[in-house]
Amino acid sequence: LLHELVSLTIEKRIELRIVKLLQKDYGLPTNFVKWINRFPGIFYICIKGDVCTVLLREYYERSELIEDSPLHQLKVKYAKLVQQGPRL
Repeated sequence: LLHELVSLTIEKRIELRIVKLLQKDYGLPTNFVKWINRFPGIFYICIKGDVCTVLLREYYERSELIEDSPLHQLKVKYAKLVQQGPRL
């Protein structure tokens, strides 16, 4: 279930807090998040600061997304434009 959910996202990753919200909505067991740690070959949990993210290992090589979708490329370009700020 989690594998299918994460594979539907553009970046092939999802924040752990969103998984916890879905856990409540779909009535999944309370130890569902701990279950992710049992499959280190499928999932990778990335912790940066206060944000925990679940990644699908099969879509990443090192830290780069293997199959870059056009939507993901557009998102990256938009983020770069926002970081540059307004052009005056």
